[in-house]
Amino acid sequence: MKKLLLILLALSMIMSLAVTSFADDEGDPEAGDPTYNDTIKAGASKTNIIHHASGYEYEFDDDTNSMETLKSEVKNNHSYGKTVYYALLDKDGYIVNKSEAGEKISIKAEWELGGEFVESLSIVRKKTERDVFGYFLAIKLKSGLNTDTNEVVGTVTLRKNSGDYKFEKVNGKREVKVDVEFDVRYGIARQAEGGKYAYNYIQDATYLHKFNKAEDPLECEFIFEDWEDATFTVKVKDQDPLLIKVTDDFNEDIAATYDLCNLDFFNGNGATFNHRGTLFLPSEYGRFVYERSGTTLKPVPNVVYDEKDEGFYIQTRKLGNFVISDRDIDIYSEVGRITIYGDNSDYED
Repeated sequence: MKKLLLILLALSMIMSLAVTSFADDEGDPEAGDPTYNDTIKAGASKTNIIHHASGYEYEFDDDTNSMETLKSEVKNNHSYGKTVYYALLDKDGYIVNKSEAGEKISIKAEWELGGEFVESLSIVRKKTERDVFGYFLAIKLKSGLNTDTNEVVGTVTLRKNSGDYKFEKVNGKREVKVDVEFDVRYGIARQAEGGKYAYNYIQDATYLHKFNKAEDPLECEFIFEDWEDATFTVKVKDQDPLLIKVTDDFNEDIAATYDLCNLDFFNGNGATFNHRGTLFLPSEYGRFVYERSGTTLKPVPNVVYDEKDEGFYIQTRKLGNFVISDRDIDIYSEVGRITIYGDNSDYED
């Protein structure tokens, strides 16, 4: 009886291992499954006839200049203004790369939800993680100051009826259907890990900053990714969520107009707080600060330069656009007076 029990136990363990093995191999690219969605198979297509699209989504990485699959924690979540890509594959799961194969493809979308957030659809050729160029369906999302999370759900139909690389017929039609389903929203700074992505750290990309009414201090000091030593101090109690972005991108149009000046640019996205705060912009003594609207500069009212702190203090509710110049620009206004803290003197901007 014991021997029989031991035999049954051994058989049970073997079957368990077999099930685990099958589960691990299911959809594994190493197992040769063309429906595996996590990555594009190494190598280019031999047939170059589009058969289906990857179920996994891609975004273009500017640093590597190539397409990259999204990590599991951000899969199916895309920011407003981004482009979502689906790889176009042959029947064996290899990406289609021949130029004629990606041309003269008609695109039609039927949206169940969120079609109003889609700006355009196109077929594009991009470099993949495997260092192979191939074709992708590109879904460009509209940008904007939308703080909500919205669903985009629908079907995109691709058709290619002629040429050497026309689609195979499916139910009498030469078409490939791509099921689309993802959320569109801005990343939430507060939820990301690490001090760099804390809610008071303002990056050069748009993030949604949420302010917890129960935990946040009455006053918060924001710091900036692109402007080291700059700060913005403001009351955030009962503050609604805000989309915030600040860059130091150089403005060629302004620079061309004032070509004798050395200029630094503080480019905010116009995020407006409930309360007036204090923006500190570090700068050498003797420089001048202006507010920018498009390509127009104007003096900043009630700006104070602190010699000890070596920077300008500006009272504002809005993270707008400012320009610091090493030369006085010919803009005259009664509001354009800079008070220099420490010697009680002032000079006209």
